[in-house]
Amino acid sequence: MKTIAFALLTGIICHQSCHAISMLHTLNWAALDNNNPYIVEGANWESVGFIHWTSTTGPSFVGTGTLVPSANAGQFKILTAAHNVDSEGGLGGTPDGIIDADNFNIFFGANTGANGGTATGSVIVPRANIAVHPFWTDGNGAGLTKGAAQYDLAVMTFTITNVTSGVLPTTLQISTDNPTGLIGTMIGYGSWGSGQTFGNSSPDGYRRAGQNVIDVVGTTAEDPANQGFTVQTDFDGPSGEGHTTGTASPLTLEASTGGGDSGGPLVAGGGIVGVLNGGFSGIPNGKLSEYGDRSVWAALSDQSNINFLISAGVVIPEPSSLALVGLGMAGMLFRRRRVA
Repeated sequence: MKTIAFALLTGIICHQSCHAISMLHTLNWAALDNNNPYIVEGANWESVGFIHWTSTTGPSFVGTGTLVPSANAGQFKILTAAHNVDSEGGLGGTPDGIIDADNFNIFFGANTGANGGTATGSVIVPRANIAVHPFWTDGNGAGLTKGAAQYDLAVMTFTITNVTSGVLPTTLQISTDNPTGLIGTMIGYGSWGSGQTFGNSSPDGYRRAGQNVIDVVGTTAEDPANQGFTVQTDFDGPSGEGHTTGTASPLTLEASTGGGDSGGPLVAGGGIVGVLNGGFSGIPNGKLSEYGDRSVWAALSDQSNINFLISAGVVIPEPSSLALVGLGMAGMLFRRRRVA
């Protein structure tokens, strides 16, 4: 899982990875202004918010979520990862069905949260208003363990009374179509670096976005943290570094994900097709968030995920394709375990 934890006053504690949106080293990836094309692209995705909370065990955490259409009058919905709200304090424990914090703060804005940027809107969501996919804690008895990537979904519900400042952005709709082969855009607020040498930088409050071809939609069954029906992308370098599947030529804004991006959307075909669970290096001795990194997303085309979202009051549009990929496999890849 690509979450990041900040121990109050004592520095940074990371779960699996201290990395986030990872960029091509040949672009202005280190710039903290409009010279960074990933920051420029990130500013376009106003529906995506920065999630921050303090757990009941002490540390505070950073994640990403998206404002999505609500089927319930007077209510608003934020879609994020289950492990952002139920992962034993976010430090990699087994999910137990108990929400980790009393309250969750969500900030919307292109530069907000970590470094005092100006939020265009902010919300507080109490634990009682958070629904987690029911199979997140039991694997649905389908041979999957607790915390399977397939079911890594949570929905936060709030009303206008929970809005503490500013205004809410527009919503971003869900897509249940099969996204295999489409170009997906990943958005998140995590820490940052390049695919060549990814540093241990802290999230800076900037919303970044990058792109990748969706290479795999299907079922894998290795590491429990990556189990189930997922969407996957691989991070290719300018000269094909780290290539593992699909085309070896990177996109103009080729990117991968990491800590702090958890819960963020993968957008393709006009809607969210996946919610970030985590990732692993797809090459021997590879490093997370560097070239060869594989991002893993809970697939919203999966029927159990569709059912959960509907039950949580999220609007699900009719699919434009004839078949939901949750009923079969559009692609299949058995994966090696993550490499730290």
